[in-house]
Amino acid sequence: LINLIRSGRIHVGPWYVMPDEFLCSGESLIMNLNKGHVIARNFGAANAMKYGFVCDIFGHIGQLPQILKGFGIKGALLGRGTNYHTTPSHFLWESYDGSRCITFKVPEECGYGSFWYDVWAKYDPKQDPDGSGLISNARIYIEKEMERSDSGYVVLMDSMDHSPIQKKAPWLAGKLSEIYSCPVVFESLEKMTDQIMLEDISLPVKKGELIETAREVTLHNMLIPYTLSSRYDIKKENDECQILLEKWVNFFAVSMSQSPTPISLEYLNQAYEYLLKCHAHDSICGCSIDSVHMDMHYRFRQVKNISDEIIFDCMTRNIPGSEIKADANILQSTRADVSKINLDVWNPLPFERNEDILAEIYFPSDFPTKYYEQADVE
Repeated sequence: LINLIRSGRIHVGPWYVMPDEFLCSGESLIMNLNKGHVIARNFGAANAMKYGFVCDIFGHIGQLPQILKGFGIKGALLGRGTNYHTTPSHFLWESYDGSRCITFKVPEECGYGSFWYDVWAKYDPKQDPDGSGLISNARIYIEKEMERSDSGYVVLMDSMDHSPIQKKAPWLAGKLSEIYSCPVVFESLEKMTDQIMLEDISLPVKKGELIETAREVTLHNMLIPYTLSSRYDIKKENDECQILLEKWVNFFAVSMSQSPTPISLEYLNQAYEYLLKCHAHDSICGCSIDSVHMDMHYRFRQVKNISDEIIFDCMTRNIPGSEIKADANILQSTRADVSKINLDVWNPLPFERNEDILAEIYFPSDFPTKYYEQADVE
């Protein structure tokens, strides 16, 4: 596998996991893509696949082309959130900031697995030894795809979840090349995007969120919009973990980066790995069996534990260039009156707040006690 990746025969990425765009924060989506790129390079790839493969996500946020552009990704493939009545096979998807990506909409019938479903799933080599039925199925599929494509390109997604490699695929590609007098090639979708850009093909523009419902009863194209309320406990845990990382831990990681004793980013990276494993769309959407979501609660708990440790560690140090002072340091400077403790409260939000605060106060071991305790730590 590593040899095939290094030689460019297999492309990996760009995601670490294929997330849900609405239930995960923008920062989490960026971290997800970044981790996917890092892993691809660790496998020996020149880079991660530069293509926005979001084939099975339940609707799409308006900023995704903008986020993809930040990673040098110019094309995307999607299905849900669009339908035949309003969306052609190829279009320009535009974010609110004007960022665009050339987008391919998969067929509605079985989404990215439509070619497999209509062609390979119906092929029985015992009943069709010469492959004439296979060719007929492929031609019917191609003719239908040509009707909705004004880009000059037809995509035959030769795959489906858990489907094996089709050994007869090269033979079929050769026969179709003869029939249509044009090359039928095995190529990455990012190369198709580059070719469309090179030929400067005019495509219609769709802006912002893609959250249209399907208008036909199909196998795949249901939008599934109510995932926010499915297993709401995991949504709550996810939100709390994202807030801890984005509003607290990331701030301290940057603030302490110039310190003589900066925090180890290994802990932060580990916390994000636990979090991102929960962001696979079927997981965070609550579409799986109980054991999957029990495992998610374990990972959320690890994120919180790691985050709390990092926050406490940083709050007990002086932060360079900041007015934040930690309890332990204040105590050292006021050791003349050790019976006093200053409690500093840090507001991570960019606006004033008026609310009750629940604080855990850690007393030093030599703090004066009124009563004798059997254990020193008490």
